[in-house]
Amino acid sequence: MTCFIRKEERDKIEKGREIGEEGGRKEGRNSEQKEEKLSKKRIIGRGLWDIFIYACLCIIGIFFYSVYYYLFMERLLGKDPSQIPYLILTVYMIVAVISFPQAYKFVEEKLDDLEYNLFSKVVLPVVYIISPIIVAHYIIKKKN
Repeated sequence: MTCFIRKEERDKIEKGREIGEEGGRKEGRNSEQKEEKLSKKRIIGRGLWDIFIYACLCIIGIFFYSVYYYLFMERLLGKDPSQIPYLILTVYMIVAVISFPQAYKFVEEKLDDLEYNLFSKVVLPVVYIISPIIVAHYIIKKKN
C-alpha cells in the first residue's frame, strides 16, 4: 500500500511539474506578447510624434513663406511676387516650404547644441531659405 501511495504521489508531482512547465511557457508567451504590444505602441507613438513634428515644421515653413510674400514683397518693397522677376524667387520659396521639414530632419543633430534664441531667430529662417539646397545635397550624397 505504501508503494502505491508513493507512486500516486510521484504521479501528482510529475503532473504538477508538467503543469508548472506549461504555466511557465504560457507566462513566457504572455510576456512576449506584452512586449510586442508595447513595441507596437512605441512604434505607433513614434510615428504619431513624427507626423506632429512634420506638421509643426510645415506650419513654420508656411509662416516663413507668408512673411516673405505679404510682409517683405508687398509691404516693404511694394512689388507683386507673381510678376516675372520675382516669380522665380516665389517658386523657390514654395519649394522651400515643401523641403523645409526634410532639411530640418537632416540637420537636426547638428543644431542640438545651439542656444534657443539663436536657434529660433537665426538658424530656423536660414535653414528654411537654404532647405532646397540641403535636400538636394543629401539626395545627391545618397545616390553616390
